[in-house]
Amino acid sequence: LVASVHITLYDWNGIGNPSRYVGLRNFARDLQDPLFWNSFKNTFLYTAVLVPLQLTLALALALVLNNPSRSGRTIYRAVFFAPVVTSAALVGVVMALLFSTVGNDLSALLMRLGLLQEPVDWLGDARFALPLVILVGIWHTLGYNLVYFLAALQSIPRELYEAARVDGAGALAQFRYVTVPMLRDVGVVILLLAILGSLQVFDLVLAMTGGGPFFASEVVSTYI
Repeated sequence: LVASVHITLYDWNGIGNPSRYVGLRNFARDLQDPLFWNSFKNTFLYTAVLVPLQLTLALALALVLNNPSRSGRTIYRAVFFAPVVTSAALVGVVMALLFSTVGNDLSALLMRLGLLQEPVDWLGDARFALPLVILVGIWHTLGYNLVYFLAALQSIPRELYEAARVDGAGALAQFRYVTVPMLRDVGVVILLLAILGSLQVFDLVLAMTGGGPFFASEVVSTYI
């Protein structure tokens, strides 16, 4: 970090030792660049949408899969966690092909179903590019938070739920007065990890859109 601060004061292409001192000129140039602020806006928008949706979905799935009477729980866990072990760059390439306008893509399927009249260039349209990247991001890293929530749920003593039922608490009351308080500490850690991970999004955007079209999905990492 200290070395990075020193390097920012030079005009340097990354090869050899920095020698051309420019002071704060790099900062001044970025602050005046509208694409710099656009990348920040897109990054925070990505985080603001992905984190609450993903954590809500992960907690809901964890509550369902934590039910010991539900059959096939192990299979479902594997299915939901499978995208996590797949490279984000590979996922981005596959999704880019899926949303492309060539061959039997999503548009062709929707046209056959009568939901579209003409093909849509999903990733080539500024209205859809970032929302689609967010949706893929939610799906790709959902398994992490699902596993975290499952581990947290399984650490809650069953005696607390039994005592709540004896006191007449229903499922909603048990969730509100037992599950939520017991998940609070772990939930804060999960939230922080999800925020940090989403702010660092790079390979998924690069593989799916390259930051386009017209910088509509540009994030800080791709701007750099």
